[in-house]
Amino acid sequence: MYIGTPENPQFIAREGIPGLDELAHHIFNSRGPSGENRDYLYNLHKSLVGLSPAAHDHHVSRLFHRVVAIEAENKIKHLGEHEAVGPGTAGRRSKDRQEEVEG
Repeated sequence: MYIGTPENPQFIAREGIPGLDELAHHIFNSRGPSGENRDYLYNLHKSLVGLSPAAHDHHVSRLFHRVVAIEAENKIKHLGEHEAVGPGTAGRRSKDRQEEVEG
């Protein structure tokens, strides 16, 4: 298990560190040689929760929940970018396409 220490230049508690939201967005959007950074965070959170209540890390937990929320927001945003599909739209689009083929 890796334990971050203040001597590490990537340690979170140094001055000028981004806030939780900025850090969560960075994790959500970043990918390394081993895969998505968010997957690493998800697995780390799951492992800490599974170890014992004493292993709970508030910072990891807050980041986990914020990245999950960003992922959900991103999925909703992308759904809105596609053509609306709902009751009454499928038949109309099929008829429009049929007319284009027949026309």
